[in-house]
Amino acid sequence: MIDSLILSSSVASDGVSGVELSTDSIDSVLKLESEQEIRDLLESTLHLESQLESNLDQLLNEISLNSNTRQNSIHLFSTQSFHHSLTAIEELEELLKNNKFRAEHVSNRVRELDVLATRAQYALYTTEYILALKRIQNGLQLALSVNDIQSASNHSKEYFMLKKKKELSGKDEVVMEEDWREIAEIQSDGYEALEFIKNGIDELLRRIRQEGNEKLNALKDLSDGTEWNVLVSVEDMGE
Repeated sequence: MIDSLILSSSVASDGVSGVELSTDSIDSVLKLESEQEIRDLLESTLHLESQLESNLDQLLNEISLNSNTRQNSIHLFSTQSFHHSLTAIEELEELLKNNKFRAEHVSNRVRELDVLATRAQYALYTTEYILALKRIQNGLQLALSVNDIQSASNHSKEYFMLKKKKELSGKDEVVMEEDWREIAEIQSDGYEALEFIKNGIDELLRRIRQEGNEKLNALKDLSDGTEWNVLVSVEDMGE
C-alpha cells in the first residue's frame, strides 16, 4: 500500500533534486494496513527529508558562490562601458531572482515532507493505541467469561490508565485535529475493541453490584437466624 503513496525522487527544472508529493499521498497515510508499513513510510520520509536538507545546503553554497561572482561583476562595472554595465546588472538581478525561487521551492518541499512525517507518526501512534485496546479487550473478555472479577477489574483499570495517558499526550488536539471515533472507524478492529471494553466495564459493574447485594442478603439472613436462635434459647431457660 506504501507504493500507492506518490513519493518519487526528481530533478526540477531549476536543477534541484527533490521529492514530488501529492495531496492523495498525505491523505492516504492513515489508510495504511500494518504497523510495519507505517514504519517503512516514516523511515522513507525521514530519508527524503534529509536529502532535501542536503540540497538546501548545496543551494546556500551556490548562493555564496554567486555572491563572489557579484563582487567580480561590480569590479567590471567600473572598467566597462555603460551598456555592458547595464547588461551585467540585469544578469545579476535575474540570478538573484532564480536563487530566491529555488530556495522557496526547496523550503516548500521540506515543509510538505514534515507534514507527511507528522501524519505517519500519528498513524503509528494510533496503531499502537488500537493494539493496546485489543489486548485489554481479550483480557477483559476472558476474565468475564470465567467470572474472575479481580482480573476483570485489573483490565478495566488498565483501560482507564491508557485513556488518561492518551488525553495527557494531547495527540488528538496537537498532531491531528480529528476525533478518535473517526480514526477508529477507519480501523474497525480498534472501534470494536473500544465498544467491547465499554460494554465489558458496564457488565463488570453490574456483577459487582449483584455480588454485593447477594452478600448483604446473606448477612441479613444470618443475622435474622441468630436472633431467632437467641430467642429460643431464652425461652428454654425460662421453662
